[in-house]
Amino acid sequence: KVSCIQICSGKNIIKNLNLSKKLILKAIKQKSDFIITPETSSLFGLNKSELKKAVTIMKKDFYLIEIKKIAKQYKKWILIGSMMIKENNKLKNRSILINPKGNIHTYYDKIHMYDVVLSKQEKYFESGTFTPGKLIKTTKLPWGILGLSICYDVRFPVHYRKLAKKGSLFISVPSAFTKTTGEKHWHSLLKARAIENFCYIFA
Repeated sequence: KVSCIQICSGKNIIKNLNLSKKLILKAIKQKSDFIITPETSSLFGLNKSELKKAVTIMKKDFYLIEIKKIAKQYKKWILIGSMMIKENNKLKNRSILINPKGNIHTYYDKIHMYDVVLSKQEKYFESGTFTPGKLIKTTKLPWGILGLSICYDVRFPVHYRKLAKKGSLFISVPSAFTKTTGEKHWHSLLKARAIENFCYIFA
């Protein structure tokens, strides 16, 4: 049983954490085996200098530490859909899988950066803030192999074909999709990736 937590994170990490914890605990009460939060669960903002001040390394990240405690206490698999992590003074958009012992099982850094101009008012240049990942990642869960991806990756079919060829039965697509593109493309893209690769999509 899988629960996909739905939150819209802002700049307040404590507020984001409290909402995440509340919904994760609700999912646990509903006897979920695997719980997934969205992209940028711990913190969201578009100001690069503000983010650099707020983001820290994995070992020190307050949000991550607290979610690990919940996973250990309730013996659950929890995928933090993604959070912003500092590594070698660079920012990564990282999906982090925590096992029932409260340890980091694996992680995946978003490969495809969301660089688009939707209108004169709405522009996004993720590559100006984050360093893209380089590795396609799969991992074993008790129920089968999970392939990892994040949001904009969903537009690149070859990424998912590679995950499928590695034996993925499930693929996670935690996202913070924009309203503009979400209404037009979200379900269509997810269905396409599922159909092409004969797998379940958690998004």
